[in-house]
Amino acid sequence: MSIGNKIKHLRNYFNVSQKDLSRGICTQSYISQVERNEKNISADILYYISERLGVGIYYFFDNPTDSNLGNDYISVTLEEIRKGVVNRDYNSVYDIVRLEKRNPLFSSESNKQFLLWHEAICEFELFRNFERATFLLDESLQLNKTTFNCFSERELDILLTQAIILEEEKTGSGLGTYSEILLSFSNLLAWKDYNLPSKIYYNYARALTQNGDYYKSIEVCRQGLTFSRKNRNLYLLGELYYQLGLCSFKLEKFVAAKDQFQQALNAFTLTGEVDLQVITSQKLQLLDKI
Repeated sequence: MSIGNKIKHLRNYFNVSQKDLSRGICTQSYISQVERNEKNISADILYYISERLGVGIYYFFDNPTDSNLGNDYISVTLEEIRKGVVNRDYNSVYDIVRLEKRNPLFSSESNKQFLLWHEAICEFELFRNFERATFLLDESLQLNKTTFNCFSERELDILLTQAIILEEEKTGSGLGTYSEILLSFSNLLAWKDYNLPSKIYYNYARALTQNGDYYKSIEVCRQGLTFSRKNRNLYLLGELYYQLGLCSFKLEKFVAAKDQFQQALNAFTLTGEVDLQVITSQKLQLLDKI
């Protein structure tokens, strides 16, 4: 499929007109000619078109490579921030973000968005500053290049952070955002981070469990487990089984709960998560007494 055909396919898929797609980038006539394969699109225009449609520029090539990594220093810094969040080292992440916000190398809107997003995470985790965190997340989302019809992979990740913070601040307040994220993800044609779907399913299911909607949580857990098995992805596999077992336990379906907690324990053993193995084993011991 040619680049022009792929642009037309995405545009029609998201119900975006040529006029909306071209606004501020090029002329509508230019888009029309590209889609009819009458004109070769320039690299800079393809970059802006890909941002507006919520996909990386790699989507348009048969042998995709990530052309957006940029400068080595930027790549290393962004990776350090990601690792810091995974390891819950929010103090280090906060220091890096505050420093790099003044660095001209991070002046692109994409890098600004990344820094604002992770500053918001730190504001909430370190200071429980809900208002500041939500302000920063809203500001980061305003830097998006997509249309209102679709979200990019990163925007879904930012919205996921927003839902988690909303839910931690007030139980039930993030459920609407989770539902929107799941719907938008189902419309996403391509993504690079195969852990993102698992994060969406797990956090949504966890919020539903905390709100007492056990049947809906079970449904979301099973969707997540189906995705994990299909893509052979172990990320949050044990956590999804654990949530499933917790819901079954709350519904007094003890046989099912025991099997699901055992599946969770198997997954945690496989991934070496010792603390979660202990917690799950305690649940199994409790069920043995029932």
